[in-house]
Amino acid sequence: MTANYEKLKEEYENNVRYVIANRDTMSATECSAMAKEQDRLYVELNTLGIYMPPSECHAKAKEPIKKEAKSQYRIVSGMTVGELAEQVNKELEEGWKLQGGLKISNKGFTSIFYQTLTRDKYDND
Repeated sequence: MTANYEKLKEEYENNVRYVIANRDTMSATECSAMAKEQDRLYVELNTLGIYMPPSECHAKAKEPIKKEAKSQYRIVSGMTVGELAEQVNKELEEGWKLQGGLKISNKGFTSIFYQTLTRDKYDND
């Protein structure tokens, strides 16, 4: 029984050391797998009457998986301020955000009004 205990304890401690050394680069999925393995070892050790504290992996395994954001950039325009406002309002309803101020381009007797917008698009959107 002592050899079994020593083997389980060593496995558990190696698992915890691995998590501590790699916690910043581990994905939530990998952390979840490590937490399950720690739970298995913890139960086996507990049946032998040994208490081992849980590692940080249990907390990280419960963190939501972060999605990678990709910024998008768009310029809308209108021949009048009203046209531009209509375009901008449509884009704002779709999750776009204003970036900077209104720009005006004058060409002869014609003015064109511009507004820049940005948004973050996530991989699963």
